[in-house]
Amino acid sequence: MIASVPADRRHLFSGSRDASVKLWDAATMQLVAKTEIARNLVTCIRCFHHEPLALQGSEDLTLRLWDARAMIKPTVTLGGYSYFPLCTDVSGDNHYAVTGSKGFNGSGCEIRIWDLRMNAQLRVLSGHQQDVTGCRITNDGRILTACKDGTIGLWHFDSDEVRSLSPTTDALL
Repeated sequence: MIASVPADRRHLFSGSRDASVKLWDAATMQLVAKTEIARNLVTCIRCFHHEPLALQGSEDLTLRLWDARAMIKPTVTLGGYSYFPLCTDVSGDNHYAVTGSKGFNGSGCEIRIWDLRMNAQLRVLSGHQQDVTGCRITNDGRILTACKDGTIGLWHFDSDEVRSLSPTTDALL
């Protein structure tokens, strides 16, 4: 998985199943820094807006914050997952993050909202029936999710209300 660092556009973050997170020089394609954490099988990675930071999910049930200026260890590690995160996004103001998790038959399949200023989980949203494979925070503060079962969800940031689009009806339910 690869995500660019928007702050300087000179670097790229990558994460992989070999438990490493790497920082690359985009112009020369040279490795700048590499760090490995046991069991850190990277499942998703997303950069912050206008900051040299990346948020990374892992099969070890954690979410890690990496700073391009200090790649020795993660700046923050957040936990509490029952099923590992498959996708992540960061709000335009860099204050919030959202993750979507692996799951099946409604177990797991969660959307978690994090306050990155307090390094705390704000809420867990449920409603999808399979893996949540995509998530985005919209400019107006809603959360858009995609599920392995073919549905998408539009969640309100501060409530449990969800509207979903079904592949069989092609209409918002």
